[in-house]
Amino acid sequence: MKILTTMIKRRSPLTVLFAEDPEDNYIIHISEVRTSTGQVTDETMIIRPDLQTFINSYKRRNFFIKTENVL
Repeated sequence: MKILTTMIKRRSPLTVLFAEDPEDNYIIHISEVRTSTGQVTDETMIIRPDLQTFINSYKRRNFFIKTENVL
């Protein structure tokens, strides 16, 4: 999977990863990962047109973009 965006929040144990599906780049996987262990705590699939909406949703929850590849 190609990681598109990584988001973090100060003092949060979670990192949020937005990754492109390897078989269909129209599908985006959103994974909430425990930063210290790498354990996936939550996973969602969305379609590419909804990507910016979900990024903005995490920004409203005080996450910020740590790394960003081509959206």
